[in-house]
Amino acid sequence: MKHLFCFACLIFILITAGVVTADEVYSKTKAANNLYKQGKYEEALKLYEDALLLSPSENNLKMNKGSAQYQLHDYDGAEKSYEGALSAKDKKTRAIAHYNMGNILVRKGDQMMQQGNNQAQEDYKKALDHYIQSLDLNPSDHDAKWNLQLAHQRIKLAQQQQQQQQNKSDGKPPEPSENAKKIKAEADRLVEQRKYGKAFELMAELLKTDKTAGSYTDYTKRLNDVVTSQ
Repeated sequence: MKHLFCFACLIFILITAGVVTADEVYSKTKAANNLYKQGKYEEALKLYEDALLLSPSENNLKMNKGSAQYQLHDYDGAEKSYEGALSAKDKKTRAIAHYNMGNILVRKGDQMMQQGNNQAQEDYKKALDHYIQSLDLNPSDHDAKWNLQLAHQRIKLAQQQQQQQQNKSDGKPPEPSENAKKIKAEADRLVEQRKYGKAFELMAELLKTDKTAGSYTDYTKRLNDVVTSQ
């Protein structure tokens, strides 16, 4: 069953069994699932790994392991585990695997964003692709549709962050805010009326209170020169 809230959800699936070895896999998986429900993710992960030693090709187990790793914030490990389930023959299983791969990549992207790493944008784009593939397999999945929209938003945020970093590295001041532009226009009006002192006071206060007004520094200095020369 898939539990969803925005990007945070992952699945765990109980494996059926019919032979002696499968009985042991079933027993370990059931115990692991119970531990997972209790929030004992490290213990659950250990049992999932034990079960995978007995049944290494079981896609649902790979996803269960990935779910536990996700909850432990081991997103690289979770991504690797889910990659092993993307080739599952069952269409529903593949849809869920792609969906949760998207979740994992978004979390990885979020980490990169917090670190100011431009890799975030690539992780978000990969997440977007996985949500699309999930919807191709299950077009009625409203959760995937919602997460698809959120992934688009994350990509835009990452692009904005990258642009801001580029501006800083180029030594360029940020784009003035709408309020800063209005005050600059008012200062221009005062200059036309030869009220240089008032225009300077207006711009000097703006520079103190609005960090986006940096591009007006030279303009303010010129006003100051005019005022002091009078």
